[in-house]
Amino acid sequence: MFGFRSVRGRAIAAGAMGLLLLASVVALAATTTSADRAADSSFWLLIGLGTAAFLVAAAAVAGVVVSVVRPLAALRTTATAITASDPEARAEVSGPEEVASLAHDLNEMTDALAAKTQEYIDTTNLTGDIIVKVAKDGSWAFLNDAACQFFGKPREELLGVQFADYLHPEDTEPTTQVIQDMIESKELVRDFVNRQVTPMGTRVVEWNGLALFDEEGQYVGLQATGRDITERKQAEEALRGSEERYRSLVETSPDAIILSDLNTNIIMVNDRAVRLLGYDNAEEVIGRNSLEFIAPEDRQRAVDNTRRTLETGVVRNAEYTLLRKDGTSFPAELSASSIVDTQGRPQAFTGVVFADALGRPLPPYRLSQCQPPAGAGRAPQDRQRKARPRHHRDHPGHLLTCSTYASRGSCERA
Repeated sequence: MFGFRSVRGRAIAAGAMGLLLLASVVALAATTTSADRAADSSFWLLIGLGTAAFLVAAAAVAGVVVSVVRPLAALRTTATAITASDPEARAEVSGPEEVASLAHDLNEMTDALAAKTQEYIDTTNLTGDIIVKVAKDGSWAFLNDAACQFFGKPREELLGVQFADYLHPEDTEPTTQVIQDMIESKELVRDFVNRQVTPMGTRVVEWNGLALFDEEGQYVGLQATGRDITERKQAEEALRGSEERYRSLVETSPDAIILSDLNTNIIMVNDRAVRLLGYDNAEEVIGRNSLEFIAPEDRQRAVDNTRRTLETGVVRNAEYTLLRKDGTSFPAELSASSIVDTQGRPQAFTGVVFADALGRPLPPYRLSQCQPPAGAGRAPQDRQRKARPRHHRDHPGHLLTCSTYASRGSCERA
């Protein structure tokens, strides 16, 4: 309890030594005669002994102070290093027993914190996404392995570096504004996109971020997760370009083209289709069900052929009677094929029907008066009529593309 290594033991030892010397001075003074006290030698002896007692006591106290203050200062330095995220910082277990015990406890807590930190790092490394923490001054405070790989440098070279150093110059201002909005709202920001300059070139990253605050509500930094969406953006741009080219092709085609969803609702028509159906503009047609433009007696067969196209991939030379806005009808011969995705699943239909070369509306007539090409019988149509009726609404999410052309076949007017 009062060991010499403890602060209390050292203080007691120093006091005891001082008291012992003082007691010796008092005892000597008591045994000295008045004649002796008058002697210079005795007087100075007493002075010397008293001074020695004082110096010994002072030295003992100083030693105690130094033995306590120095380890405490070392502890403070270690604690500062730990606060600054130095994972290797450990306190030196030395000095009085109380201080040594404090250092030992600090090291145990630091080891536990290091274990939790490593667990956190291991968890963040399970994902391929970028996970970063940015300090209040804008420097990297943490990066997971995916982030280090993305920026092409080891973690040691990235920590402490300004995150803005890797921003595309044109994205610095909007990114700064988003961070400011994040701080003010104290809410999670999702799907913010900016460009990062990396050894792989300029990459597009989609971020989710959250501002961090201390117990007093002061901003201390932010944490964010990011995903490299460069290839996705490039694919979107390519798809957009392809769609624009396709739309241009559709709009300039001399043939009628109608785009419908699998509920057979029209979502796009070109000008040729609008004129062929007798309407003035596309808005009159878009949103309507495409089956409305097929004569009632042919609608079930159209539904069956849609299902057949989904199953077999193609239906050729299917004949229908189509209806114009004014109620007149005209024959159409449709060849349809399915469009599939990369998984081989049907996504759309493309259909083609022959049109009048001059684009003039044909006079109304009955499809039964149309003469089929030489050698062609009616058996395929009969088989189509016997097909099990099943509407293509059974395949939600797909798109139907239909090109219609007024028939050029040899026909007699009604």
